[in-house]
Amino acid sequence: MGLGGKHMNSNLRIVGLMTFVIGLLATLTLAVSATKAKAGDEQFDAHMCATIYYAVAGNPNDQNYRAMQFRYYAFSEFSSQEAAEKEIARAALALRKAVDDGRIEPATVFYILKNCARVQKLPEPEISYSLWPQYASPPVSRPIPAATGSNQAAACESASERYRSTLRSMPGRLEAKGPRKYKSCDRPGPMCNMVRDNADWYYEMGRICSELKPIQEDIRRYCGETVQDLDDC
Repeated sequence: MGLGGKHMNSNLRIVGLMTFVIGLLATLTLAVSATKAKAGDEQFDAHMCATIYYAVAGNPNDQNYRAMQFRYYAFSEFSSQEAAEKEIARAALALRKAVDDGRIEPATVFYILKNCARVQKLPEPEISYSLWPQYASPPVSRPIPAATGSNQAAACESASERYRSTLRSMPGRLEAKGPRKYKSCDRPGPMCNMVRDNADWYYEMGRICSELKPIQEDIRRYCGETVQDLDDC
């Protein structure tokens, strides 16, 4: 297929998603009020999808939620990730209020979420059960076995070894998804392509971070120590 065909497919992809939601976004002023983005461009789409992911996510450390927030920042006009995330938080609160007020059906939000996951090629985040109980799986509480004396020492050593093992596996796992590419840019924007060039690396790093969280909690519980998050987490 020639370049013209690829461009047409891209336009059709965007129009198929945007036709459904443009009225919703215009009503809620979720996209263009804080930026110069226009419907159909990458920044507009990334803003909309980051807003939806923020509004439904139940875990702020979810790798797909974080990847979508970073994708918006990479395409946005903001000079800092913090500023981009504040804009998305504002938009997400407006969306949640519209749902609470009955102006938007929850089913509409989750229809858009599925389209965002398809178009942006980022799986849906973990859904907040407290905010969206009809769409999320009930939280599963992990039983905490009593551990005293030698049992607690064994539990501490087991958690510490799992932590060390995960760290030892990191270089190989990330190398298999890399190499991680960098490109210097005057400001974030579509030309940097940081997210697209490093998508596999970010996904794998997110999986590692998700694996470390319960191990860190076990170390805190059984060893009485706090392990700080890795920089990339």
